[in-house]
Amino acid sequence: MKKKILSWLLVGCMICSIMPMVVYAGTVASLKTFTPITLTQTGDIANNNVQYEDGAAVIEALPATITVTLEDDTTTVDVPVTWIDTDTYTTTTAEVYTFTASWGAMPEGADNANNIAAPTVEVTVADVAPVIADLTVTVSPGDTV
Repeated sequence: MKKKILSWLLVGCMICSIMPMVVYAGTVASLKTFTPITLTQTGDIANNNVQYEDGAAVIEALPATITVTLEDDTTTVDVPVTWIDTDTYTTTTAEVYTFTASWGAMPEGADNANNIAAPTVEVTVADVAPVIADLTVTVSPGDTV
C-alpha cells in the first residue's frame, strides 16, 4: 500500500513538473517624463523655400518613438507614437502649426496609469526670413577676430 501511495505521489509530481506555468514579468512602472520634441524648419513663404512641403513631410521628420523615463527615475523605455496634423499645415500661410502625438502600445514593464499626455510639436511657417539689419562687433586691443 505504501508503494502505491508513493508511486501516485511521484506521478503527481511528474505531471505538475510538465504543466505550463505562469511567469510574472515583474513590476510595471508608469510613464513619468520625456524630453520635449523640437523640430526646426528653414525657409520662408517670401522666398518660396519652406522646408516641409506638407503635413506628411513634417510627420515623416518627427520621431516614431519617444524615449520616456518611468516613475522610478532610472528606467527608460521607447514608446511608439503616431502623429497627426492638428492645425492643417500649409506652406502658404505664415502661422504656428501644431502636430500632436498619441501613445502606441506600451512596452513590457510600462503603463500610462499617470495619464502623461503625449508630446506636441509646434512648427512655424515664416512669412519672411529674419534679417539682421545691423551688426556691430566690438574688439578690444590685442583681441583677434
